[in-house]
Amino acid sequence: MSVNKVEILKRMVRIRMVELYIARRYPEQKMRCPTHLCLGQEAAPAVCGYFAGGDDIFVGTCRSHGHYLAKGGNLTALFAELLGSGKGCSKGLGGSMHLIDLGVNFWGTSAIVGGGIPIAAGAAFRLRYENAPQIVVVFLGDAAVEEGVVYETVNFALLHKLPLVFVCENNALAITTPIELRQCSTILHDRFQTMGMNSFYVAENDISQLIEAIRVSYARARTGLGPTFIEYRVSRWCAHVGPAFEGPVDLWWQPPAASGGGHGCPICVLRDELIAGGAIRLEYIRSLRQQVQQEIEEAYRQAESTAGPIGQDPAAFVYASGLACELPSRGPVRGIEFRHAEASKLVNAF
Repeated sequence: MSVNKVEILKRMVRIRMVELYIARRYPEQKMRCPTHLCLGQEAAPAVCGYFAGGDDIFVGTCRSHGHYLAKGGNLTALFAELLGSGKGCSKGLGGSMHLIDLGVNFWGTSAIVGGGIPIAAGAAFRLRYENAPQIVVVFLGDAAVEEGVVYETVNFALLHKLPLVFVCENNALAITTPIELRQCSTILHDRFQTMGMNSFYVAENDISQLIEAIRVSYARARTGLGPTFIEYRVSRWCAHVGPAFEGPVDLWWQPPAASGGGHGCPICVLRDELIAGGAIRLEYIRSLRQQVQQEIEEAYRQAESTAGPIGQDPAAFVYASGLACELPSRGPVRGIEFRHAEASKLVNAF
């Protein structure tokens, strides 16, 4: 399968520029929600989005603007959500850390560390139960690996060979605490290998290795071979929360000698590879930057025009109503009955 790395570069550039634009506008105080930027971590969402189909499901973290955009999320809806508009992807009720868009099968982000992991497993269990061809991709950080729910979910996913791909973006920080002070082993993927899971380790900014790991993991999930864990080392260029930028100078559209391509920028690394291979020229990069900037500014203008009071009861989506589930032998059920006459027995859904 040929891979269009130029398309992956475009996705990375778009995510980078959106995040920088948010950082620039955030001090205006129109975005009244905490925001976690993925500056420096653009490669994983870009590659995962490139290989994903429209019916595949993504579940993100608190730092998932990039994952949402990579899954096909609407940029205006993202900006509107940050501005608290009812036109936002979460109706203005969630903000940066609670994005959800079922229209593109982005099943949400969570402010709880590891909170999306069991949700992803539930979605993957349904796909496995129905023999559906789709897969679920769940993103997590290195701090989530300290949560017990990760190991419970991995064990469940292995038992049932769920079509689930765990993508750990390991930036070696839990807020500001280095991984060396939190874990005895700073290599994460090998502990899941001991549990029987197929696992990959991808070095920072090795885009080709990341592409191969994602391609293989998706193929395994689609063909019934079960889950995969990918550990991808990244650097977080910004503060844990907020617009403070702590990374290298962002000059990926400048000539390689002037743009700091050798200083850990994933966009520069892929750009230099594509220029060296004759796939693009520097003029293309500069044109792309101008096009994306125009898209961003227009999307933000549209989002600002919709900003204002939400105009609905904030508690409208707290409780579900009208739910119905269907059990294989019982038919429609509208409630829960705790008393039953059936003897205990081993149940295997498959």
